[in-house]
Amino acid sequence: MSIAPLDPDELLQRDLPWLQRRRKQLSRFKGPDSKRAALLAAYESRLAESTSQRQARAEQIPEVKAAPALPISEREDELIEAIQKHQVI
Repeated sequence: MSIAPLDPDELLQRDLPWLQRRRKQLSRFKGPDSKRAALLAAYESRLAESTSQRQARAEQIPEVKAAPALPISEREDELIEAIQKHQVI
């Protein structure tokens, strides 16, 4: 039985190491089917929870807009283009 690969961009980073370890354990597991089913259920539950929490967080990210009253708003497009071309850390 094959387990689908993990997509780190769809998971909470705190869950990624646990999920990777459990996925590896499940791929090598040679024990009874009942124990494998229990391990797989725990894995799938945590995977689903992590994915849903990640999606919920992504939906809560506010849209950033410059206030029209600020002088910087007049040249917003130029500034965005300059930052994209010459990124500053």
